Amino acid sequence: MFFPDETRIYFQSAESAAQNLTAVTAGNPAVITYAGTDPVNGDLVALYDVFGMTQIDQALVQVSAVNGTANTFEAKDQDFTGYDAFTSGKMKVVTLGNEITLATGFSSSGGEPEYAEWKLLWDKVKRRKQISTSAINFEIPLLWKPLDPQMKAIQQAADSGKTLAFKFRFKGGMDMLFFGEIASNSLPTGISDGKPVETKISISMNSRPRYVSY
Repeated sequence: MFFPDETRIYFQSAESAAQNLTAVTAGNPAVITYAGTDPVNGDLVALYDVFGMTQIDQALVQVSAVNGTANTFEAKDQDFTGYDAFTSGKMKVVTLGNEITLATGFSSSGGEPEYAEWKLLWDKVKRRKQISTSAINFEIPLLWKPLDPQMKAIQQAADSGKTLAFKFRFKGGMDMLFFGEIASNSLPTGISDGKPVETKISISMNSRPRYVSY
């Protein structure tokens, strides 16, 4: 069971040079083979420009069981069983050095199934098949401190328009990892007598969330 108290939110501050992926197993645990510099157990790795096994394109995974001799590591707690055969891809180690400590809560919306519908001429039954889900968005109220270094980092990320790595750490031993974009205007909102002035940011989720124990 998870509760919102002591939830911590981090976002990307840096990334390494790109490295090529040479193999990814469709198994549990998923084993990833790479060329170049060895990552370190516990690193977070962005998988991108993936062909073949497109289910892991733009995945953010945690490194475990590094084998420097074989140039392999396991994607911690990730089951790739049933995924398409891997063809090619790249990876980068990402650093999540920014924390959103001014947050006073968060809520999510979206993620509902979306369907394609059709009906055959001879039949009265309409059929449908799920083809996607609606876009997922997080709304996060913050204490309004526009000159705070943290708020400046948030606004800089929003102004850049870049897709960044995020981690929500929930008390109880679980991280949620994904890629997304921050939207912020640094304006005060929710002004009322007797309450602190707040602002609000949005984070759009641009990849499937991955869950990892800690």
